[in-house]
Amino acid sequence: FLLKDRPKAIAAPGESVYAVPVLRLGQTLADILSRPAYLLALMFWGILGVASWSFIGWLPSYLQEQFQMSQGRAGLTALGYIYSASLVGMVAGGFFADRWTRTNPRGRIYVGVIGVLVAIPGVLLNRLWSGLYLRNHHHGETPSLKKSLRLLAKGDALIRSNLCRGIGVLDERFIPAMEESGVRVTAYPDVTQAGLPAEPFPLALEIQRKAAGRKIIGIIGLERRKGLLTFIRTAKLAREMDLPYYFVCAGTIHLPQFTEAEQAEMHALVEAIAAGEVRNIHFDPAAGRIPNEADYNSLFSAFDIAWAAYENFEGSSGTLGKAAAFEIPSLATAGECVGGRVESYRLGLTIPEGNAEQALAAIPRLAARTNLDGNPLSSRFADYREHHSQDRLDRILVELLESL
Repeated sequence: FLLKDRPKAIAAPGESVYAVPVLRLGQTLADILSRPAYLLALMFWGILGVASWSFIGWLPSYLQEQFQMSQGRAGLTALGYIYSASLVGMVAGGFFADRWTRTNPRGRIYVGVIGVLVAIPGVLLNRLWSGLYLRNHHHGETPSLKKSLRLLAKGDALIRSNLCRGIGVLDERFIPAMEESGVRVTAYPDVTQAGLPAEPFPLALEIQRKAAGRKIIGIIGLERRKGLLTFIRTAKLAREMDLPYYFVCAGTIHLPQFTEAEQAEMHALVEAIAAGEVRNIHFDPAAGRIPNEADYNSLFSAFDIAWAAYENFEGSSGTLGKAAAFEIPSLATAGECVGGRVESYRLGLTIPEGNAEQALAAIPRLAARTNLDGNPLSSRFADYREHHSQDRLDRILVELLESL
């Protein structure tokens, strides 16, 4: 509403109204940065861009990793519906804006304002709501400016609203800290599917053939944060000691996460495997993604020990759900969400982060289903399956709906 057309210039005799003045970069920047309207627009679009692209970049990856979706399905689920609606809205809005502009120069502005006004009731109406709070680990930090800024950026003030009837989290460790705001916080189950294909996944059969009776330690998803380098180095230690273990690296590898030296280390391992010099590990970086979850489960169920010794990994993991489904002990990093659950449910053993020597020392204990003291693990697989089941999620959602 504050924008106005520039007055039309009138050319003097012998002059052109289209003469373009010489502009210098410094002068131009100083000019636009001195205009409050430009700074306001810059701030608005900057904040909008950060929020939008953070969501766009993060949500498909989260769905892919957390629910074992294919990359295409994760992208469609996260963004397809939103952008399909946006496309319709932009085309329809553009059509009406262009027609309105024929009779009113401010037609395009009015269409945008009307769109915002239509959306406002959905935000301001007195409606009860609930939500899922992802990545809540900062609630465990000591008070600091950094923590305050994180709480502000994540919108924690919203959950203090009287309209909020509950918040769900996947990491239960910080529920007491979050409930200090007065909101009810529920630990949602990290549901996973455990169905198997009609025929075993060919890679699973190949792994069992290559293992030839040796205990199989497996990791699916070849990322730095999943402890891939420590896994490979644990296999190297086992090979040097001639121990009867077979290590399996499966799934998609994310090479940009690793330094050139680390990539060279992995390349040398691949060449040694191809030459027949290394026989205690399956590692094929070119294999790519496992086609579907049933095949994923078929391969996972062939493991004797599930690797969950993740590094710089703060959240929940579907690995524990699958390990509990097939009653396979897990080797996890001590601390954080995954390590805490392994210890609480006695799903396996925990080690310090990135420690290949202690990982190797824990393997015979896990193979024997004993703890570090030599006593039976007595794993609570059934309890874990119940606490992270689809039935429990259904009950939580029904209770939530009834409270609204």
